[in-house]
Amino acid sequence: MPEVKSKEIEVLDIRELTSSTYAIKLNRNGLDFTAGQHITLGPLNGIDSREYSIYSGEKDDYLEVLIKEVMDGNVSRKLKRAAKGDVLF
Repeated sequence: MPEVKSKEIEVLDIRELTSSTYAIKLNRNGLDFTAGQHITLGPLNGIDSREYSIYSGEKDDYLEVLIKEVMDGNVSRKLKRAAKGDVLF
């Protein structure tokens, strides 16, 4: 099994899609993926992270994930407050 490395990744944009769903656009940093894969994402200095499906296409020059905000969630609510230029892991 390949080693999984933690990477810091910059927020390029956040789009609110519905009152409880949003997409975070991230700097791709050369990450290759296949449709259907997911990434683990969380606040840079946080202790919690969650797995999110990759929403962008394999050939896009950015990485985008679709997130449903969970009212009692530790991660989805924090990620929604991220701003352009913030760094996540």
